[in-house]
Amino acid sequence: ACAADPCSAVVPRVTLTLLEAAGRLDADGARDALGHAVPAATWLDGWLRACKWTEAERAERLPTYLARLFAAAAGAAARFGLAAEARPLAEFLARRTPTDAAVRAGVVRGAGAVFRAFRKLGFAAETATILDHLDPARGEWPAGAPLPPARLGLAVGWFAAGDDDAATRLLDDARRRLFVAREGDPRDRIELAIGYADALGFAPPRIGLGRLEEVFQLLEGVTTTGSTNRYFTLKPLELVDT
Repeated sequence: ACAADPCSAVVPRVTLTLLEAAGRLDADGARDALGHAVPAATWLDGWLRACKWTEAERAERLPTYLARLFAAAAGAAARFGLAAEARPLAEFLARRTPTDAAVRAGVVRGAGAVFRAFRKLGFAAETATILDHLDPARGEWPAGAPLPPARLGLAVGWFAAGDDDAATRLLDDARRRLFVAREGDPRDRIELAIGYADALGFAPPRIGLGRLEEVFQLLEGVTTTGSTNRYFTLKPLELVDT
């Protein structure tokens, strides 16, 4: 379908669907889908503009869909070891991150998955270039501003790029908010804790092991709501799994 009609009405939705289903594809199928990743990212805005959404809805959906596309493409490439096929996407992100606010927001939202895959694929230079524009303060964040859980995905990137100090600053900030200041309502705290635990999985053992144990010793006020509560507590289970 993408080859027969390469346009904004076809390529973004088909490519996103295929890449998010990469676990059900073989390597050749994933390779073909990855070939459409950059055009899909380029045409996503045009696809959304053709839909019956308000401007505010479109502005919110664009970085969300970009994050899904970037994470799915990077994950598919890492799954099958398709570094050469993923390089155009890495170069696209390194090129567009400085100038495109939607791409920046998309990369931040999908940072954990993207940089996890880039680390496996050996894209250290591209990761460092992207992070220089996403996080010029190298892990510093205003103490009075909420820390978005997705931002902890940048710590994964900094570890992959070899800047343990920048990654540790992000982790220290999250630790302070979780265990010292105890900021936010229970829903925000559990999301921050999950992002914190995910980033710790990429820290050197001397940093990660003690902090992971600390999560189980000090994290309080974790609650979950919703229909699943009748059967299992979903968010604490997700934290344990992470």
